[in-house]
Amino acid sequence: MRVLLYLCSMRIHILPLLFGAIEAQTIFYQQDFNSGVPSDWSLNTSDLGSTTTLLYNRWVVGADYNGNDVDNPISSVPADPSYCCPTNCSGYCAILSCAAYGCISASIPPIPDQPAAITGAPQSAFLHVSYNPAYDNACPPATTTFSYLAPTQYFPCYPPTNIFAKMSQPVAIPASATNVKLSFFWLAGGGTNAYGEVYYSTNGTTWTQLTSRNGSQQLRNNANSWYADTIPLPASVAGQNLYIGFRFVNQVGSGHADPPLGVDEIRIFADVPMSGPTIDITSIPPVPTVCAGNSVSIAFSTTGSFGAGNQFTVQLSDATGSFAAPLATATGASSPISLTIPTTVATGSYKIRVISSNPAVVSDTVDVNVVNLSNLTCSANPPNPTAGQAVTFTLNGTGLPTGTFNISLDIDNNGTPDYTQNGVSLPYSFTHTYTATGTYTAVFTLVHPASGCTGSCQITVNVGAAPTLTLTSVQPSGVCAGGTISIQFSASGSFGAGNTFTAQLSDLSGSFANPTILGSGTSSPISAVIPVTLNSGTYQVRVVSSNPVVISNTQTLTITNIQSLRCNATPNPASAGQAVQIQLTGTGLPSGTLHVTFNPGDGSSPQSRSVSSLPVTFTHTYANPGNYNATFTVSEPVSQCVGSCSVPVQVQAPSSLSQAALMHIRLYPNPSRGGAFLEGVPVGWEVRVVTPLGQVLYRERSEGRTLHLPSLPQGFYLVEVGAVGSLRWVVLE
Repeated sequence: MRVLLYLCSMRIHILPLLFGAIEAQTIFYQQDFNSGVPSDWSLNTSDLGSTTTLLYNRWVVGADYNGNDVDNPISSVPADPSYCCPTNCSGYCAILSCAAYGCISASIPPIPDQPAAITGAPQSAFLHVSYNPAYDNACPPATTTFSYLAPTQYFPCYPPTNIFAKMSQPVAIPASATNVKLSFFWLAGGGTNAYGEVYYSTNGTTWTQLTSRNGSQQLRNNANSWYADTIPLPASVAGQNLYIGFRFVNQVGSGHADPPLGVDEIRIFADVPMSGPTIDITSIPPVPTVCAGNSVSIAFSTTGSFGAGNQFTVQLSDATGSFAAPLATATGASSPISLTIPTTVATGSYKIRVISSNPAVVSDTVDVNVVNLSNLTCSANPPNPTAGQAVTFTLNGTGLPTGTFNISLDIDNNGTPDYTQNGVSLPYSFTHTYTATGTYTAVFTLVHPASGCTGSCQITVNVGAAPTLTLTSVQPSGVCAGGTISIQFSASGSFGAGNTFTAQLSDLSGSFANPTILGSGTSSPISAVIPVTLNSGTYQVRVVSSNPVVISNTQTLTITNIQSLRCNATPNPASAGQAVQIQLTGTGLPSGTLHVTFNPGDGSSPQSRSVSSLPVTFTHTYANPGNYNATFTVSEPVSQCVGSCSVPVQVQAPSSLSQAALMHIRLYPNPSRGGAFLEGVPVGWEVRVVTPLGQVLYRERSEGRTLHLPSLPQGFYLVEVGAVGSLRWVVLE
């Protein structure tokens, strides 16, 4: 806790090497709240009928700067939108069924930094009102903030309440003191039904309301910068014990806005009677904010006599509050004096004082906030666009004041804004597309609503002719999957740095929503390999540039894919002499006739067939055991595209089970006259009737039923069954 109490000493400012009474002030009390709640203060008291129980809002001391807090930024708090579910109103919550509404997130504004005149600035602790985390609330915030909850009109859970904070120990004002004043900094949003008030008392119970130097008894509507207030106290406080108090009024109705009321750097002081002349600054604008480059009028009063040729000089301190090397001065023979703030003065808080030359007297100081919007930067991307190309204009800056801005952009400097946006932070961007070639000057105008200061930034944009892109040929226009094509195109106009051209392939419907990228390059032609995963069909090809994005015309490309072939053998493994079915299938194949050649891989002659679609099946009987590679070769006669598929076939020697099956095969009548019957042959086995010289006279594959062998001339024949054996058949005359 930092409390300065000077009852007898004087703080006197004297220019070196000069003499004469200059200024004397006695500081009776000073409090900066940087050590928590002071021992000589009481918060949330019952004075002036204020509540001590329904503290859903309460007075606290803390460095709470909401979203601007450097240690713990908080930009929103949970809130009960129904206002009816704290535990002390649980009955209403049940009756109204509003617990189901849950909690919502309510935004709270960032709190501006404190000026340098406040001890511990820019983010020191201060006395302020906060939405209470400890109150019986269904949605309490996690910690204290500089925000508050407005009362409800119909439900008793959050009634209208006022809350009070005061000095609990008085400061004694000497009877000889004159011109006693109270000074403090305050910040408040509020409105017609939510505002702060400041009081004094000489007994600690009876309170008299004071009027701010801005002319109002309500401390409100000043949320963007800390207000430096100095209030003269009645002469009757001399010789009395003095108390200071603050009340926050929170009533039902419209006119509520965060933040509530915050107070810091409280000081009670008085002038000391002096024999020499004095200077007292009496008037500067109600909100001491001035734009760099503008002037501020300083009015002051004097007492006593000044010597011949005396001049008064207004001085502007540096950012630390020092007048060792004033940043600006203005001289005059009398009040008021206009001081111009140089355009080089950075945004921040400064002090102003008046000094005289004969004799050397120094006035009191007042705070002034300077807003400098000269350090703005703007850019265009791309900086040299083409007609029809979107350009992003961005405004940024350094050394800017806190709060939001209103921004406008005049894209051709004709005096009429083309784009506007209010209440935004920097950097901020607009996007515009120029439709005609030429040189344009784009002008940003920035307004800081809290101060009324303006700034501007301009950039020149050279808009060139829009480039074009023409696809001239795709060769060949028909290609096999896995083959290579050459894409020829011509480009005119100016393309940006790093531009590349990309060849794209549509889907079978002609859509480029999800194109296949064929290849890229910086010039024509682009060579591309057609992916083997694409189905056969008709596609579209186009070329697209990257900087700027220009899309060419399209050309047709026919793709034939015979690569997605599949083949299988059944049964596999198979027995020697057993028929094997080898099947060919495929996906994404072209329509029309396909020429299929089958090679069983055992030395037998290949078989060929023309088909209009797949699958196609070939049947082959391997006579001898072994491992064979059965191969299909498929060609499309128009495109001459070729594909192939192979399947390994394992052929085993007949098993003992197959030998045993021969004993159950019956040939009758035998001998016979003419034909005969053969029964018991397993399904799939091949039956052949051959002469003793090996000539095959009859061949048939068993389907499991009795076979009728044809009539043959008289003689001796062998009936071969599969590869397991043969039966002798005698035909009589």
